[in-house]
Amino acid sequence: MRAAVMMAFVTMMVAARHLGDFSALQLRCCIVRRMTH
Repeated sequence: MRAAVMMAFVTMMVAARHLGDFSALQLRCCIVRRMTH
């Protein structure tokens, strides 16, 4: 579980650099929803 979360945050950071802040925010919301659910 921890490894999956770490990978999710790494991919989010990489995507943030490539796609931009708005896309990073959407990814962050998706990750938070998956973690809470």
